[in-house]
Amino acid sequence: HRHLAAARALLLGGMLMYLRAVESGRLRHAAFSGLLLLLLGFIQPLYVLVAYAVLAAHIVILRLTRQRPRSFEIWRLYFVVSIMHSPIVLYTILSFSLDPLLKQWGKQNIILSPHPLHYLAAYGLLLIPAALGLRELWRRDKMRASFLAGWVAVLPLLLYAPYNLNRRFAEGFHVALVTMAVAGLALLGRPGTPRPVRSSRPARSLALSGLLIA
Repeated sequence: HRHLAAARALLLGGMLMYLRAVESGRLRHAAFSGLLLLLLGFIQPLYVLVAYAVLAAHIVILRLTRQRPRSFEIWRLYFVVSIMHSPIVLYTILSFSLDPLLKQWGKQNIILSPHPLHYLAAYGLLLIPAALGLRELWRRDKMRASFLAGWVAVLPLLLYAPYNLNRRFAEGFHVALVTMAVAGLALLGRPGTPRPVRSSRPARSLALSGLLIA
């Protein structure tokens, strides 16, 4: 399972660098994010699709809530992040679509998502503190909270997409869920005087959780 741990670290690292690129507006951060996702594409191209979906959902929420950066800037960053690893993803899709051996192997490789109640049973205890944590993070740092909200919004579409490996699309979300739940539990622990949360805490929690789980 070492390749899965490496893929998870690259996925989370690429997303963290994307957040830094959005905050700073620097293309070098976006390029570094694209480089990490390119390495991810060589290990597990399927997880790159998760990054595509989550980043796109983040951009949509930023636009709907009228947050900066401006539309042109955010799409330019998304383009820089995506263009570097798009060839390996396209190559993989074409290979499994055109090569007879890979096509046949893909038909028997079935990892489908279970009934939603299974996910509710697994993560239900975290949902309430996660909702509270997301609300608190939204109050303190809308840009990063929008990223987590985008991941929450797009997850059901990924998990039940018409694809025989859709359960794989849950990769990394448990880190985002734990991040929100920890923020919510911290708020519940001191209801009268909530502890100040620095703007960098969501990203640090995301990184720390990813390292611990990987």
